[in-house]
Amino acid sequence: MIDTPGVYANMSFDDYLADPCPEPSLTRSTIKDLLFRSPLHAFYGHPRLNPNRKEKEKVKFDIGSAAHSIFLEGEDIAIFLDVEDWRTKAAQAAREEIYTKGKIPLLRKQHDEIMAMVEVAHDSLRRSELQTGITNGDSELTYIWKEGGIWCRTRPDWISKDRTLIIDYKTTSTNADPETYNRGLVVSMGLDIQSAFYPRGVKAIEKTEPDMIFMVQEIEEPYPCSFIRLDMMYADMGNQKVERGIKVWRECLKSGVWPGYPQTIYTVEPMPWNLASWEIVKNRG
Repeated sequence: MIDTPGVYANMSFDDYLADPCPEPSLTRSTIKDLLFRSPLHAFYGHPRLNPNRKEKEKVKFDIGSAAHSIFLEGEDIAIFLDVEDWRTKAAQAAREEIYTKGKIPLLRKQHDEIMAMVEVAHDSLRRSELQTGITNGDSELTYIWKEGGIWCRTRPDWISKDRTLIIDYKTTSTNADPETYNRGLVVSMGLDIQSAFYPRGVKAIEKTEPDMIFMVQEIEEPYPCSFIRLDMMYADMGNQKVERGIKVWRECLKSGVWPGYPQTIYTVEPMPWNLASWEIVKNRG
């Protein structure tokens, strides 16, 4: 248990997910649940509020998630096994043993593809407008702070040594083109919340105001990368969501009441694109 706000370099990801704070703490994903699902969802998904929650199955590391870990933490975070798949009991036992060591078990046949992807990521970062490399910062630090009487925590993928730049590395099976990514994923994934919440935590501890960049890489050859910054309108919206999330979280913790969806009848109306689609069909021949 951690009872002092600060930055922690050697905390495991499992310990971070379990919430090491003295009281249940707020994260970006919890804010997203509070605002766009319900406080009830936030309660049931929080390890400290709902100790009886069903644990999710261990992460199945695909090409993207494995590249994420190796890019940020180095090749020694993964152990490649000379097996075709995980179907045998021996392979499953070996996989579980690797998990207990805090490493990522991967199939040997995945090696070349993953390492090619990571090499492109490193090269793209060096050649980008940022002109930096992973060694010029720190990966997977945990920031814990108090705000308005509640505990908060974040775990940036990477932050520069001078604490003025945060990079969040994401992989996609679709399209890393910035405009395409913006239309489909920025709001739905809560990146505006993340872009407001992460620098907030760094500022509370480091007294800097870091810029935040999302580095997005496609998981299929040629593994291209893009670099995305959210504009001032996104920043304002993200800050409003964080403020609202903090307010709701504080109220729910104090009252012990975690409401679900409203029980009143909600009348929905068609979206403009629903109407436009019907007009096209209606006017055919």
